[in-house]
Amino acid sequence: MAPPPPSPPRAKGRRGSTTEDLVAWHGMSVKNFTTMVAGGLPHTLRRRALWMDIISTEVKTRSKAKMSQGFISFVASTAASGSPTAPTQAMVAPAPGDVSILSSRRLRPERSSTLLDDKHMVELVSELKDSKFVFIDHTLAPFVLGMSQILLPELHTRSELIKILTFILHREQLPHNDRAILPYGDTTPICVDTFEAVLQTLNPKIYNKILTWRLPRVELFMNLLMVAFSGTFPAALKLRAMDHILVNGCVGLASIALAYLHRRSEHVLRCVSGDAFYDLREENAAAWLAPAQVDEFWKECADMHKSHFLHMYSHRAVQMRAMHMTFNAADASDKYLPDQHLQFAFSSYDWIGFNVDHALAEYKTEMLLKTSFERAYTKIQSVYLNLKTNTQPTWHPPLAHRGLAIDRERGNFLLFGSNGDILGGFHGTTEIPLHQLNWQYPLARRDETDWLFVYTVPEMIYPQLFAWLIDHYEHGSITDDDIGYVHLNDQVLHEMEFILPKSAFSVLSTIAFEAATAYYEADFLPTLVATPEVLLHYNANIRVTLEHVMTVVKKRMFILTNSSWEHTNAVLQYSIGKDWVHFFDIVVTKCVPSIFYDPCNTRRFMELPLLHGSRTLVPMTTPMLERGHVYAGGNVKDLMATLGPTAKVCYVGDHLLHDILLPTENFVAPWDVVAIGHLTAQQVQNFMWSFFFPSSTKVEARCKPTGPFFYLDVGGVFSYWGKKINEACVLCVDSVGRLGDHDMSVASLVQARLDRRRDSIRTRASTTATSSAITTYDKLANIVRPNKVTTASSLTTAMSMHHRSENPAMDRRSSLA
Repeated sequence: MAPPPPSPPRAKGRRGSTTEDLVAWHGMSVKNFTTMVAGGLPHTLRRRALWMDIISTEVKTRSKAKMSQGFISFVASTAASGSPTAPTQAMVAPAPGDVSILSSRRLRPERSSTLLDDKHMVELVSELKDSKFVFIDHTLAPFVLGMSQILLPELHTRSELIKILTFILHREQLPHNDRAILPYGDTTPICVDTFEAVLQTLNPKIYNKILTWRLPRVELFMNLLMVAFSGTFPAALKLRAMDHILVNGCVGLASIALAYLHRRSEHVLRCVSGDAFYDLREENAAAWLAPAQVDEFWKECADMHKSHFLHMYSHRAVQMRAMHMTFNAADASDKYLPDQHLQFAFSSYDWIGFNVDHALAEYKTEMLLKTSFERAYTKIQSVYLNLKTNTQPTWHPPLAHRGLAIDRERGNFLLFGSNGDILGGFHGTTEIPLHQLNWQYPLARRDETDWLFVYTVPEMIYPQLFAWLIDHYEHGSITDDDIGYVHLNDQVLHEMEFILPKSAFSVLSTIAFEAATAYYEADFLPTLVATPEVLLHYNANIRVTLEHVMTVVKKRMFILTNSSWEHTNAVLQYSIGKDWVHFFDIVVTKCVPSIFYDPCNTRRFMELPLLHGSRTLVPMTTPMLERGHVYAGGNVKDLMATLGPTAKVCYVGDHLLHDILLPTENFVAPWDVVAIGHLTAQQVQNFMWSFFFPSSTKVEARCKPTGPFFYLDVGGVFSYWGKKINEACVLCVDSVGRLGDHDMSVASLVQARLDRRRDSIRTRASTTATSSAITTYDKLANIVRPNKVTTASSLTTAMSMHHRSENPAMDRRSSLA
């Protein structure tokens, strides 16, 4: 018989799949915790040894990343019985002397612990937060209290309680957890939406009944998720619930809540009001579950927590995150899903404005990255010859992140969450332990650092180059003499701090920045003018959108861009057509956004008299901007004087700062903004990986709406900039072409975002496209990471010049352009 094919290697740091069992080997003996917990452990069994063994088994397979190693060290330091990486003893009843908090675990009444009064609870939460591995707020605190009341009587010391709680919460809040259920921070509306969507699908009768009660939404679903911790839940099942959470994650609370509703469905459906339902919830356990039915009910809970439920929960979580990326749904968080009528319409505005690059003109970002990155490090190697003999720089995915914060003086790269916490950091490509980052960048002094942020996708090559140089500097491949850095004493630095670099890393930063931008300053515009098809991606739906706004919605449009007229005309002739000017009443070029939106800016508009064949800017002869004319510079006050002092403006752009934050925060007349993003970090990372390692197997991205902007992964809080942009914009879509749809609702726009990512991998997928009759929920099975990213307006490339244009827009009639 032929030997079986080898199984694929399992990813380090977590189990191979959502349904894989948790198994511990102790010598020749094996314990399958998943099977043991699903079968229901005896109520009389002392849990301490079991729980420590579960944590030990999970921790031993954790990732080798610095953050995980730091977490392991923290857990070990809190353990009174040794390192968690060493297996604990087999599950046995404690010795007679082991009686500190333990007592006979029969069916005894619940007793409140004096260690969990208000004072001690505050201290417990404070200690958990001080660890910097978990985040706790007022929404999550009740869950922490509920778990603590079950855990504490089984443990010896307070430190063991901290250890178990930290493990549970840290694992729940890991960015790669796609089944998060415990609400905290800005994940609360996502968790609530996900649980509601799962309930709506699995038990529609109960869900429709809940809608008739009109109870406060968040309070109701939090109450349901807390059912396993309530005083009316059978004491015999509370310990099993904690076993379930430790082995299967906190998503087990959702499966328990669903099993509870299923068992009590007849009583729930008879409730005529929310008060009646709450009265039902407060009934004693004996009223709905006899002692003889405990095992039967637990089997229902275990049967609920199967692969079908887990995959459904993951898919709903993906959809809800995509919805919160697409719409700013903060105002709808108190409404049930059928009542969340999130919709966007151009008819609500007087004027529609557009940026050019990566809004009206879509670029082939992979080509730009490949060419610019190759040119940049080649330039550095030509100057520092000893780097030419070393390895070429590799693409480091954690640094390919929009919103990445760079400390140029120390050579560190940090990722911040929306709650202000540091999510991770690197020195060069070396990961820095989280406790060191929090020590070096305390919250109170974080503003003292001169941060540089990555806003666009092309800017991602700068941290890659900077990290490459840092690694070589730390290994001695380049020295202070090579880069011209001289160590000066503190007095000289203080007197000349605005002239001299503060560190060698500052010099390396300058080298990397000049190399990253030099390519775009040389060949970009000539290539755009001569062969735009090399750089631009033609999307016919963009013109459809403009025609829809002009003829159907009947709104006036303008262009406001930082690019020159030559650049604007070249890209829009290819992207829209030679008659593109007829769509816009006003065209403003060469506006510098940081100056244009400044309320103190009085810079006047200059006119570019194209009708007379001139390319020289001349002062305006009239205070009002006129249709058919092209302008440069100016300020937002004068523009609003033409648009109308009370005009409602919607601006469509992609740059995080220039196109989104500044227009919404200007004091003259704040605009609504639609954010545009085309690619995901995973696309960029996969492309760069194949570029540097063409012979290696490329791993497909998991299904997740994440990447270089909104979230670091499928779970966790918003990134710092992701939260700011989500609060600022009214809508985020992947293309201007999506805005031509007549039905721009949650279902259509979110599904368009997900379908775009699914379609982009069809050439590599083994399955065929599904039927158009498949519902929105069913389509989620093939989703990959949608996200919003941007590209700078000063890009260039040196691709081959013999490509033929296949853009039908190039054959349209000529115009004023």
